[in-house]
Amino acid sequence: MHSILRQPKANFAIAKFGFNRGGSKNMDGFRFFFTFVQTGYRYYLLNLDTPKTNAMCTFSEKATQSLQAARMLVKEHYYPSTVNRSYFACMHYFMYALFERLKLDKTQFYHEMRRGHCGTHSWITRRIGQEIARASQRDYHWFRQHIASFKRLRIKCDYTDETITAQDGNEAIGLAMALMNLVGKYVR
Repeated sequence: MHSILRQPKANFAIAKFGFNRGGSKNMDGFRFFFTFVQTGYRYYLLNLDTPKTNAMCTFSEKATQSLQAARMLVKEHYYPSTVNRSYFACMHYFMYALFERLKLDKTQFYHEMRRGHCGTHSWITRRIGQEIARASQRDYHWFRQHIASFKRLRIKCDYTDETITAQDGNEAIGLAMALMNLVGKYVR
């Protein structure tokens, strides 16, 4: 029971799901997720997912969903959004690694981040980088180089009107997978 309204010159899409207008929503113990992509004046619902359990969506699930969305977006030629979802798949996976695998305390993590006058993504990548550096300096340098270039590409996609190509989109998906595999190798 959902429909998407077409609204010319609107900055947002409204979906009628009987309970909410876009984003995510808890309802009867389930969390619903939906994502919109604008093309001209049309808005398309890309993903409506109801997890099989009553649990909240974990960072691992968010990473998986973002990577799946990136794969769908590249097939539909939405390359800037592909890069965005690929990048956020990494961030969610890194948070999963920090909070679920390493069991870092979230409150302490965010307190350290604010005390260090650092943004969330910078602090996440710094902490993940520290874990990789303990095991392999070579992989740490690879990680630093590639996460920095990935962030620059994501900023270019989100905040400029420069053309993003199919190659950029496909490389973003590949890079996200490589970064997540690297983190999975060292953060257990």
